[in-house]
Amino acid sequence: MSHWLAFIESAVVVASHEGPGVAWAHVRFDAPGQVAQFLHDAAAAGVPVIPAPPRALPARLSAPAVAFADLSGLSGISEFSPEDQVIDVGSGMTLAELDGILAEKNLWWPVLAADEGATVAGVIGSGDGGCLEHGFGGPRDLVLGLTVALPSGDLTHCGGRVVKNVTGYDLKRLFTGSRHWLGLVCAASLRLYARPAASASLLFRSAAPEPLLAAAKKLLGSTLPLSCLELVDARMLTSLAARDRELGIFTQACQLADAAGFCAMIVRVDGHDEVVREVAAELAGRHDLPREAVHEIERETAARMWRGLCDFAGASTPAGLEVSASICQLETLLPALIREVGMPVWQVRPRSGRLRLYASDAEELARLRRRIREHASVHAERLTLASGDDEYEYRVEALPEDDPAHLALKRAIKERFDPGGILNPLVLP
Repeated sequence: MSHWLAFIESAVVVASHEGPGVAWAHVRFDAPGQVAQFLHDAAAAGVPVIPAPPRALPARLSAPAVAFADLSGLSGISEFSPEDQVIDVGSGMTLAELDGILAEKNLWWPVLAADEGATVAGVIGSGDGGCLEHGFGGPRDLVLGLTVALPSGDLTHCGGRVVKNVTGYDLKRLFTGSRHWLGLVCAASLRLYARPAASASLLFRSAAPEPLLAAAKKLLGSTLPLSCLELVDARMLTSLAARDRELGIFTQACQLADAAGFCAMIVRVDGHDEVVREVAAELAGRHDLPREAVHEIERETAARMWRGLCDFAGASTPAGLEVSASICQLETLLPALIREVGMPVWQVRPRSGRLRLYASDAEELARLRRRIREHASVHAERLTLASGDDEYEYRVEALPEDDPAHLALKRAIKERFDPGGILNPLVLP
């Protein structure tokens, strides 16, 4: 073992690279205590830790060596209470493994990801629950408790196994969505739901986004039990259809492939057969929704579409950014971007206020950033912009300008949990 790897005693070194360039080690763990000890030793050695498989690193990372932390060995079940609809799992468990276990008890963790190899740790770290966020909330709502390893060498337990189990600061919500910037999530208590017996998805087509945004606002104010509600650019659907035969058949049958320039609102309802039929019929018959064309999507085809929409950037590798904004803000921002920045590919998740924009290259991405900053400044609107660049894989920016007090709070939190700054240096939440 090379000299720089000598500090690694509590983990298995799966692979390593000594150079040229940044030296790295791929390390795997069997227990949360090993993760905590490893982080303590890495902090003492000043070695940055990235919770991901080995990959190329941006030039800004000046460290001579890094460790890639693999949590896949933490994939067991410590407790499962089907009657309470709670399961405690290691964070390395994949969504596919988890879904198979829950299906045997007719239960469900309502999280969607394009890649079923995605792990519980990845979902919690990103804070993104996919398209089902509309009906069930994101990971902050679906995670009851966490076990987190800190660079101090401690394991902290936050939250619990019941829905209301918080006194003082809710650290569970702080770690969820932090992209492992403060600690590595080792285990989680997950809130479960009954697996739906039926599902129906409908697509409403429109020639412009404004009617869809207005319709989405009406649905947000309704009592309809929708699981998913997404607004999408047609190019997203045609791109997904080009790589998926079933989706291609659907778009051809509905003549979507020939309807250039359209956009769509796609909704989904889950539950008992009778409820699903009633809600789907009401949606199809509502006169305050776009009436240009309404298509019902076969269940398996819809499932493939929903998975693709959860991670379009990962599927097609365009550059992307995300804006956090209210539906009212989106009614002015999205048309302005489409009008002034060459019609970027876009996607809106109205309930959680996510606007995702996909650029063809770095130049278009830079234009989008500039225009969003200008819009926030001119309209004096508070927006949050998240994107990657040459320095960071993920960076969050508050608009029109970051509040100094907010920045100071983030620095203080980082100092409290990771004073050496070793955790995930590619991220700036």
